[in-house]
Order: sequence, then C-alpha cells, then structure tokens
Amino acid sequence: MIPETGSPEEVEYIWDLMSKRGSLPGRLHRLEYSLSCPNRPTAEFVAQYLEHRAGFSSAPPSPSVSHDGHEYWDLQLISGEGHLSLAFLRQSTATVRAVTRTFGCHLYAWGKYSEGAA
Repeated sequence: MIPETGSPEEVEYIWDLMSKRGSLPGRLHRLEYSLSCPNRPTAEFVAQYLEHRAGFSSAPPSPSVSHDGHEYWDLQLISGEGHLSLAFLRQSTATVRAVTRTFGCHLYAWGKYSEGAA
C-alpha cells in the first residue's frame, strides 16, 4: 500500500531512501511542497500563514484545471533551511499537512528543493 502524501509513514520512507543515498546531513537544505487549493484567496492565505508562522516562501499561486475539469489554484512552497534529518522532514511536512487540511487544500507532492530545478 502506498502511504498518503506527506504522511508520517511516507516521511520515514523518504528519509530511509535519502539515508541510503548518502544525502549530506551537514549541509543546510530546503524542502519543496506542491499544494492545490480550492481558490486563489485560500492559496494566498496559506502562503502568507506559512511564511509568518514557519518561515516558508512561495511563488504566487497559479490557476490550473484538474483532469475532471475542476479549477483549483496550484501553490509551490519552499521551507526554511534546516539540517537534513528525520526531525526536520517530520516537522516541516507535519506543518504543511496540518495547514492544508485546515484550509481545504491538498498536498500532492514534496521533496528536497533543488535551486534551478523550478
């Protein structure tokens, strides 16, 4: 069974993969999260909330349409810097999950942020 995106089980699975790859725990890293929100004001509020409460940054939300024709607003978030550790992954991801659930958004992807990849 595939764990839910951003769930504690998935975070541990991703950490296990990163550990096996030999990711550099001594360097500071950022995490990137992709969310869909039901409307633009919600996406903007989530971005501002996470910026003020947890040091995240974001690109402006952009409109998108799902495969079944529903409009939603896509939001890309970047966490503050932290040492790559299971605790850092858990804290950042739990924060994003809690906010997305509270405001009716959906976390659909996350991972280690790579500058220049966006």
